[in-house]
Amino acid sequence: MARYVIIRQSDLTVVNVIDWQGTLAQLPAPAGHVLVESATATVDDSWDGAAFVRKMPPPPRPPAPDAAVRASASLRLRMLGFSNEEIDVLLNP
Repeated sequence: MARYVIIRQSDLTVVNVIDWQGTLAQLPAPAGHVLVESATATVDDSWDGAAFVRKMPPPPRPPAPDAAVRASASLRLRMLGFSNEEIDVLLNP
């Protein structure tokens, strides 16, 4: 069994991965795409014609500001029926 990736020709991005028991000649590429055998490439990798380049993940999101967390918690507690006094005690120990 061989592992092939489908590469979109317009931007040379891997859009799918296929494990195939037949030959490459038996597996037609969709229009506008090419097939390349690869044991390691994954969806969203780029193809430079000789090697695959892994897309870097986006940087982690910064934590929400404390005020935003408190406002969200306060709103949810109010929706659950807590009084303003109870919410103040819970959020400002």
